[in-house]
Amino acid sequence: MKRYIDFIYKFQKPLLVLFILINITAIIGVFNLKIETNFDIFKIEGSIFQKHLDTLAEEFPTSDQMIVMIEDVDLQPEKVADFETFLNTMTNISYFKGIDTKIDLPLPTPIDLDIEELSAIKTIDGKTYGIITIFPAESFGFSDLKAIESHLEDASLTFYIGGDLYMQNKIFDYLLFILILIPPSAMFILFNIFRIQMKSIKGTILSVLPAGIAALWTLGFAGLFGKDISILTVLAPIFTIIIGSADGLHFISHVQEHLEDGHNMRVSLEKSLKMVGVPMIITTVTSVVGFASLIFMNTKAIYDLAIYASIGIALAGFATWFIVPLVNSFEHLDIRKKKSNLSLDINFKKMWGIPSYVITLLLLAVSIFTIPLINTEFNQLMMYKDYTEVSKSFEKIVAVNGGAIPIFALVGHDGNPFDPAVALEVAAFSNELTDNSHISKVISLYEIVDIVKTKLPAGAPFNPDLLKNLEIYNEMVSDNYVKLIIFPKDLNNDTIESIINIADGYEGIELAGTQLTMYELNQSMVKGQKNSLMIAVTLVFLSLLISLKHFLPSLIAMVPILVTTVFLFAFLGMTGISLNLFTTTLFSITIGVGIDYAIHYTSIFKMYHNEGLSSAEAVEKAYGFSSRPIIANALGFSIGLSVLLLSPLKVHFYVSALMWVSMVLSSFLSLSLLPTLLKRLK
Repeated sequence: MKRYIDFIYKFQKPLLVLFILINITAIIGVFNLKIETNFDIFKIEGSIFQKHLDTLAEEFPTSDQMIVMIEDVDLQPEKVADFETFLNTMTNISYFKGIDTKIDLPLPTPIDLDIEELSAIKTIDGKTYGIITIFPAESFGFSDLKAIESHLEDASLTFYIGGDLYMQNKIFDYLLFILILIPPSAMFILFNIFRIQMKSIKGTILSVLPAGIAALWTLGFAGLFGKDISILTVLAPIFTIIIGSADGLHFISHVQEHLEDGHNMRVSLEKSLKMVGVPMIITTVTSVVGFASLIFMNTKAIYDLAIYASIGIALAGFATWFIVPLVNSFEHLDIRKKKSNLSLDINFKKMWGIPSYVITLLLLAVSIFTIPLINTEFNQLMMYKDYTEVSKSFEKIVAVNGGAIPIFALVGHDGNPFDPAVALEVAAFSNELTDNSHISKVISLYEIVDIVKTKLPAGAPFNPDLLKNLEIYNEMVSDNYVKLIIFPKDLNNDTIESIINIADGYEGIELAGTQLTMYELNQSMVKGQKNSLMIAVTLVFLSLLISLKHFLPSLIAMVPILVTTVFLFAFLGMTGISLNLFTTTLFSITIGVGIDYAIHYTSIFKMYHNEGLSSAEAVEKAYGFSSRPIIANALGFSIGLSVLLLSPLKVHFYVSALMWVSMVLSSFLSLSLLPTLLKRLK
């Protein structure tokens, strides 16, 4: 450690210039970041539903639809007509069904094809709603959605918008809000929590600076290499700041201790690195391992989070070794503790012995009864909080229109979509769906055919060419498939499973839709979690074994985080938070991050034990040195992640709640149960 500090002091000015240049480069990269809003990031390799979704995109002009519902449409017909005219000017909308659904066919009298399921006018609770169904082209994007919203707002119309495409594009607004507000808020909260422990503003700044810089580097270099930020990877800089700050806190805390013992800054840096240098490396490695174990999850969204967060935390570990000694090498900062009445000292020693055993047994007993209550519900609507425009629009459109996000069924044909065999299969499938309590309505081409036949003059044969010139025909029929639009009443697992089960009874029917791929992904994630947890536990234990070089202390150090992990499952069962593709990731992360407290405590215990102290004496000394940094970090981590409560995305609230429980519990057990177990070592 002495040679490393000598190197920093010798080359402090060139290293400072290098530090400044890296940061300038990272800032440039941040402005090149792109935001990914497409739900395709949630697909899994080899997904049958994704294959059907690709077929849908290949066969039809559009593979999605968006609903715009306008309230009190009968009281403001001119404004609505103006809006429909505006939609007609948009070149990337291939077809839309507006308020006026009368379609002129080449007959003596125009035929009104408006039937109940396709009705564009709905009256609910005395209010009349006009429904416009839009089929956007592939080039339809965020700016187009903003143009539609702006036109409706300028006209002072009360409106609701629904559909997958709408949800995806609204994520852009939400992710931008998160990127701008959440990381700085997390830094602010961490600073104030750490300041109570550090009792020095300059020391506190220096303890959180490496993690903040690492978050900047992570985003900056992602931007430079053309990478995107998604609903999951937006958490990477937040995790980097909060998790990566642990090393800075421990490092500066020990530097302060040595400064108070009368050593100068250079010697204090050397002694602090000698004491916590290796534990800092191991905690960085275990935190990276927790995220890296998610690489084996079979989806791009989780893979990207694993890579971004792993790189960010690794950079935070590097930045702590680089920035803290470099800044202190100029020796102009006074980071000594100042007098303060505030303190984070919590006496967990009262919990040593029997109380720690009792609490642990209670946690495990509660887990036995609540883990079976876990549910695995997840869909795209569950991403958004109830107050968001997306959630409110969805609920309103479902109430009025009977459905907001459709599922598509593809039925193959041999070149003749009007083949009676195909029509009969579709009719049977449609009837079975509409008889199901989970389904609101089903729309197909054959309903239009039936209504046209009733409008034809008596005895006149039906001519398919009557429909082939209509734009809606191209949305419902391709050279190889007939498309059905299914409106489920909700997006719950029972509903999705009922649709899948019905379709399985028909050999030629393929289901497609974002809800289906998300359902499939969620089930895959839950099933694959066991492998991810085993990988995380194994790698973390091996890291401990390499660090401590003794099997039994390494095994004992794992106990707090294993108990915490079990109780996290129980917490899901108690609160009703589902085990889904977001929450499953947190268990591996918890193992990699929560073990840090046990590592710091056990490493210091081992150091004193090797100096000749008994286990009982080493436990006492280790507690005195590590308890305050551990408590400060646990509180900083938990309260810091509370900024996710500001996020409009419900899944981020789940992240905050679960990490609160895991960090508080793992730190408590590391300072109560762990000393109790280590004290018994001979």
